[in-house]
Amino acid sequence: MTRFVPRRSTPFLTLAVVLAAGMLLVGCRTEGDQNATEGRAPTGADAVVEVNLDESQMKLLDQVRGATIAFDISNLGGRTRSFVVTGPDGSIELQGSVRAADSERMIVELDPGTYTVTSEAPGEDRFEQTLTVAAPSASATQTSAP
Repeated sequence: MTRFVPRRSTPFLTLAVVLAAGMLLVGCRTEGDQNATEGRAPTGADAVVEVNLDESQMKLLDQVRGATIAFDISNLGGRTRSFVVTGPDGSIELQGSVRAADSERMIVELDPGTYTVTSEAPGEDRFEQTLTVAAPSASATQTSAP
């Protein structure tokens, strides 16, 4: 007795190959993004400011050089926290939030000056720190870490 075995069609095989290639590309992109936070500014940013948040503190350096600033924010706490950068004239330059135990990258154009960075969560302390932004240098990009 002959047993019938259906033949896989070429479109399904093609789809499987395309999906496998896509997963490989996603893996490569993730590695590149990780390198951006480990010393190289992301494309288009002059500097990276690493920010660590939790229930008791906010850590970031107080000076950065550049116009396009990428804030890499890690919320190590148990609640969603706001993240706000206020300009020298009191205007809000950047506003967002970072969920509990999550990270977020926020990019903003800032003129040289002194800015106020704040973060808070409902029922917890409000953190505030000053960030001085200097004009970008003519040389390479920089990373600022706490």
